[in-house]
Amino acid sequence: MLGIFIGVAALIVMVAVGDGASEAVREQIESLGTNIVVILPGAVSTGGIRAGFGSASTITVADAHAIRHGDPVVSQVG
Repeated sequence: MLGIFIGVAALIVMVAVGDGASEAVREQIESLGTNIVVILPGAVSTGGIRAGFGSASTITVADAHAIRHGDPVVSQVG
């Protein structure tokens, strides 16, 4: 009987910890706002094999300036 109580208590604690962690992640994502756009550099293909995103430095400072000055809605590029 004691084992059942311990098992149920452990399950309740684990669910509460999971819910707390989920809430913390949700709050962090919401704090970013809804007006953020993330632009990632392209990928490199060598011999038919494509590396992951961000493996090529294809975005330059000039690109950032062009985005900032080319779109009046953009308020910051960092």
